[in-house]
Amino acid sequence: MVEITALERLGLPDMVIWLLTFSIVYGLLSHSEIPKSKAARAIISLVLAFFVMFSAPATMVAVLSKMSSALILTVLGILVFIVFLEAIGMRKRVVIIERDKEGKEIPKPVEVNIFQYYSKYFLAIFVIIAIIIFLASGGFNLLGWNINLNMFQQTGIFFIIAIIIAILWLVLEKGD
Repeated sequence: MVEITALERLGLPDMVIWLLTFSIVYGLLSHSEIPKSKAARAIISLVLAFFVMFSAPATMVAVLSKMSSALILTVLGILVFIVFLEAIGMRKRVVIIERDKEGKEIPKPVEVNIFQYYSKYFLAIFVIIAIIIFLASGGFNLLGWNINLNMFQQTGIFFIIAIIIAILWLVLEKGD
């Protein structure tokens, strides 16, 4: 009867565990092309995902619950930030070298999106935010360390990292 009670408590964290396990197993099986049949890979991935979901400890479900709600709010904030940057038309002017029919180089100035120009920096920022969310949601406890971050510490850490990144960005920015 353990399976019935596990099915009764299914929620978003359980679904996330199932989807994560399914996608990882299916991706690994597809990459290695074992077995040859896609249907067999899907069945193996389904079964393993259900085994992992039913055996997931309650602490992992609690951490995933906190993490998913924090990630939804963070993604919403990032999307609002992107919309504001696009609304004000923040662009970077770059010069692209094109060649004509004779092979002569022709410089062509083009405006690119700020996210395309600084893609490595934005990726680093998003990875840092994801790590902070994981650790603040109870990732330390999941890793076996008994460190508790309350909301004020999370906000302070986030703003300190944001200020450090902004200062580095200003210092490393080359003038046009």
